[in-house]
Amino acid sequence: LGVMIMGDLLPHEDGFNQLSYNLALTNGAPSMKNDDNASKDLIAALTWRPIKHLMVKGAYNWGEYGPNWQPMNRMIVGAWYNNPTGLDLRAEYGMIKAKQNGVTIVDEQGAYVLAAYHVGKWLPVVRWDMYKDKAGVAGYSDYNRALVGVSYELCKNVKFQANYLHKMPNADGAKNSNEIFLMGIFKF
Repeated sequence: LGVMIMGDLLPHEDGFNQLSYNLALTNGAPSMKNDDNASKDLIAALTWRPIKHLMVKGAYNWGEYGPNWQPMNRMIVGAWYNNPTGLDLRAEYGMIKAKQNGVTIVDEQGAYVLAAYHVGKWLPVVRWDMYKDKAGVAGYSDYNRALVGVSYELCKNVKFQANYLHKMPNADGAKNSNEIFLMGIFKF
C-alpha cells in the first residue's frame, strides 16, 4: 500500500513517450509478507524509450524491513526489445544489499536474459537466469538455469505452453535438475 506519482516526459511524434518516471512511497513489505514496522519505502524509477519497441528501465528502492528496522536497498536495471510480430529480447539485473551495525546481512543478485521470436501463432523462447546469495543468510541456493520453450496461441483466449528447464546449482554437492512444464492458459 502506498502513494505513487508517475508521468511522461519528452513525447515522441510516433505516439510513445521517450522518458517516464515513477516515484512511490509504500509500506515497504516484500510481496506476501506482513509489514511489521512503521517504516516506509521510497522507490524511484526511470524508463527511457529511444525507439518504438525498445525500453530501458532503472529503479532504486530505499527501505527498512523486519521488527529490527533492517536497512534494505534494492536496485534493478533492464532492457526490453519487444516487437509483437518479430523479435523479443529482454535482460534484467537486480541486487539487494543491507548492512546493520557494519555487518552485511543481505547481499543478493539475480539476472536473466531472454530471446524469443514470433512465428505466426508460435513463440519459441530461450532464457538463462541466475541467483547468488553472497552473504549466505537468505537460505536460498545459488543457481544458474536454462529454459527452452514454445507457446502456441490457438485463439485470442486460449494458449498452450511447453517449457524444459535445466537447473545447475552452484552449491557443493548439489545436483542438476530437469523439469518439463506443460500449461494451458484460458481467458474468460
